[in-house]
Amino acid sequence: MMSKTKEFELEVERIKAIFFSAQETFYIVEELYHENDVSDKEIYTKNMSSFFYYCKIYFWRNTVIELSKLFNHSDNETFNLIKFIKKLKPNGHFKSLRYDELFLDSILKRIDESQNAINNLILQRDKMYAHEDRNNQDVNNQTSFLDIKKLLDICKDLLQKITNQHFGTHLQFEMINSPKQSLKYLIECIIKGEQIIEAEHRALIKSINNQ
Repeated sequence: MMSKTKEFELEVERIKAIFFSAQETFYIVEELYHENDVSDKEIYTKNMSSFFYYCKIYFWRNTVIELSKLFNHSDNETFNLIKFIKKLKPNGHFKSLRYDELFLDSILKRIDESQNAINNLILQRDKMYAHEDRNNQDVNNQTSFLDIKKLLDICKDLLQKITNQHFGTHLQFEMINSPKQSLKYLIECIIKGEQIIEAEHRALIKSINNQ
């Protein structure tokens, strides 16, 4: 029979996996929409490439689905945070781990304050992404990037508390060689490649005209 400690650790690992999947795909979408302090050529590349167009759609889709797993109140979601937090309370399944109830209540309060965004994510998930609902014409994304960041911060604070208290260590949330950094490098390479081609083309035209 699995011990409660082992059961707890497995749940934490699954929640972490869902969180990092949501975080990294969101960072990709955020980067693809980012247009402040970047060149016109970069904006053009992001907006005109059909590859990046589909990346925006499908990475957003994954962000919606993964966050819906964590924040849906439904008991059908095995790893939803509300159910998990209740297990950590003094009368919960993992009560022997002795987590601060005030801290847990503060996390639940923050989740409740983000309920409108959560409801919209779940609506998108149910009507557009997880199932193809024929009556989804009126389903719109009403969740801002700021809303997503607030939800990710809730996850971070909970996971950091657990990592510090239970594992005695610090959780690193920023990935080394993250997909977002790889994307930025890829875009830079594309732009540099286009600049080289343009320079070579101008040089060729100039050489022809000078003959």
